[in-house]
Amino acid sequence: MIPLPAILKILVLLWPLKLEELLKTLEDPTNPIYLSIFFVAIFFFVIFLFYKYLINPSISQYKEEKESIELKSAKLMALFAELDPDPVIRIDLEGTIIETNKAAEEVLSQQNLKGKKINKSLPFIDFDLEEAITNNKTKVF
Repeated sequence: MIPLPAILKILVLLWPLKLEELLKTLEDPTNPIYLSIFFVAIFFFVIFLFYKYLINPSISQYKEEKESIELKSAKLMALFAELDPDPVIRIDLEGTIIETNKAAEEVLSQQNLKGKKINKSLPFIDFDLEEAITNNKTKVF
């Protein structure tokens, strides 16, 4: 392997321009290196503006519309559950009652079931809560 100082000496001998001449060529504003850097900078600036003023607002508008639709859908589902004449109880993965309708409160003769565990409020219910919720299954008792 050739040592690094020897490689540098070879490069200096093979280099056609001296350091002063090289610096003078770099000072020239019409140098192709400067033009290349300028065009690359303009290219990235245009991409930045395109993203900032076209793509980013579209993404944020999409997220806002999606959240709005999800909220409206949740409100509509809650309204249907509230108006359902059958008792409806919604629970989370831990078995905590999230929501009930008036029919469920009347049938169970208990007020304010929210926040209580379903196994304590309804001990006769025996099924795998996590499996039913993750598979989006409805249980009827």
